[in-house]
Amino acid sequence: MAEEYSARITDVVNSSSVAFMMSLAKDTGILTALKDALQPLTSQEIADLKGLKERYVREILGCLACAKLVRLETSDTGETSYFLTDEEKKGLEHEVNWPFLSIPRLFASKYNSLKGLCDAKGPYGFYYSEEAHEVLEEISIRLTEPNINTMLTNIAGLKERLETGIDVIEFGCGSGQLLASLATSYPKSRFTAS
Repeated sequence: MAEEYSARITDVVNSSSVAFMMSLAKDTGILTALKDALQPLTSQEIADLKGLKERYVREILGCLACAKLVRLETSDTGETSYFLTDEEKKGLEHEVNWPFLSIPRLFASKYNSLKGLCDAKGPYGFYYSEEAHEVLEEISIRLTEPNINTMLTNIAGLKERLETGIDVIEFGCGSGQLLASLATSYPKSRFTAS
């Protein structure tokens, strides 16, 4: 039992490190270079394309290759190139994956603030940043239709009740994207965002 728990902790820490590297690869343009590439690229080619230091590009790509999130191939001359398959490129942009890649960076920048919230004498909240709200809004926009479809599919009679007119409130709605979409589709219902 202790060994299984220890292995789970190791997996979580390793995954968080990989998530941080994915966030870094997105924000430095490494993932965009791989997404847009028509053929495998060396770390030097990516560095040149994005104005980065090759050493760090290679280290980030090495981490992502170990996690099987980036593929690599080695030529007969020993040169390593990196790439994503067409399906992996689609998966990278699927639903919320692209904006979600910014989450580790946002949390990392607020670690001490989050830690301070836990202290009995600490503050009751803090403002993340305009950038954090922009990322969350992008995620919200990408999730709106899938979330609506899930609700309408899984809550018996909801669609019919919305069509005839009901009162709906959403707590913690952010910018209200979900309710705005529902209000457009169901004008007989009344929606309150909080």
